[in-house]
Amino acid sequence: MLKYSSTSYMGFRMINLTYGSLDNVNDVASWFNTYLVKKGWQVTMTAGERNARNLVAYRGNSMIVLKIFTQPGYTNIEIDYQGPE
Repeated sequence: MLKYSSTSYMGFRMINLTYGSLDNVNDVASWFNTYLVKKGWQVTMTAGERNARNLVAYRGNSMIVLKIFTQPGYTNIEIDYQGPE
């Protein structure tokens, strides 16, 4: 993990995680898409190009935004979660 932060406000929690992977952008995005759907999330948006992908998913009152992009030597994965505590 490269970075982590967590904040709570009025019953909601916001978490930001940043990871790195040696897999390419498309493989990482595909893995997250499959994983989230299996866990009951509804992926409502996927967008991007060869070196960058964004995914947005919802489950109940929770939302995940994934930003996946190429950095020199690795793929950067930013995960933003918002949901009830």
